[in-house]
Amino acid sequence: MKSPCNLSSSGNYDADNIPFVYFKDVTGDAARCQDKLQPITRLWSDLQSTATTPDFVWFEPNSCNTMHNCDVATGDTWMRTNLPKLFASPAWTQQRSVLVITFDEDDNNHGQRIPTIVTSSPGLTKPGYRSPAPYNHYSILRTVEQGLGLPGRLTQNDQYATPLNDIWN
Repeated sequence: MKSPCNLSSSGNYDADNIPFVYFKDVTGDAARCQDKLQPITRLWSDLQSTATTPDFVWFEPNSCNTMHNCDVATGDTWMRTNLPKLFASPAWTQQRSVLVITFDEDDNNHGQRIPTIVTSSPGLTKPGYRSPAPYNHYSILRTVEQGLGLPGRLTQNDQYATPLNDIWN
């Protein structure tokens, strides 16, 4: 996303990969959309202080940097460039923070097994842990809902999904 509230896909930017573009209470309110749907540069600014760090952030690299339209090396370079900014931020070093890296699909050769990596501020998650539990994308949503103390569920899919409970210390 090159500009706030950019709801149009262009080049390697796919607006439809950002879930909040589907929420009318975000996109239907111009001020809220401008405030909440921001380029990643805003995140790096917000993370400089615990006072400006949001409770929840979803960031989606462009389709090349997600390794969807480009090779793995391109995505690795993006992560090597950007994730150290997160890990060095007060949000990571002074607060309880979790990073989830996941993919939307596999190559259709392994029964739709999708890698998901969860790491956290020191002490929150089990270092080097590999869960034997069968999770899906709804499990991630359910975990976020629990972590933020959200009272309801969006659908039955996340309502009955297994949260990522075994990863925590």
